[in-house]
Amino acid sequence: PVAVRYVVGGQVPGWSPLPPEPDGAASPREPGAEPLGPDECCLILYTSGTSALPKGAMISSRAVLAQARAWQRSLALGPGDTVMCVAPLAHLGGFVSGYLLPATVGARTVLLASWNPDQAIELIASERVDFSVGAVTFLVDLVTRYEANPSGGRHRIRTFLCGGTSCPPE
Repeated sequence: PVAVRYVVGGQVPGWSPLPPEPDGAASPREPGAEPLGPDECCLILYTSGTSALPKGAMISSRAVLAQARAWQRSLALGPGDTVMCVAPLAHLGGFVSGYLLPATVGARTVLLASWNPDQAIELIASERVDFSVGAVTFLVDLVTRYEANPSGGRHRIRTFLCGGTSCPPE
């Protein structure tokens, strides 16, 4: 079930405005702090500790926006697309694919709380998911299920971006 829906720069019945409206219509918003420069840290995401101790990776606004723009250009994503986020939101891939990229291009987002390939297949079909990013093992799980039911006639994901290790050719 949908937990929350946000709309940016407008109002839609049943959706929450982002940013939220201030309490009391007569009170203006308090001005915030001055924004940091584009090369200052705007985000700290934590590594998993796969090859060393886990650590906080400090990421600048310029780096985050450059990744979102590069994905937008190379993947040709837009407002008619649906992105399924299978990576944790605290990981750069999850943050960009689950939040920043959809917000940048106006795409819908479907979040998976944890990886479940059968649930992913159902969501890809029912939500008409176009794009996702995740571990190679997630892609292998999807391909295995697609190959087991080649005549399923259901919507299938258009693009799955993965990294961290090489993808098996098959």
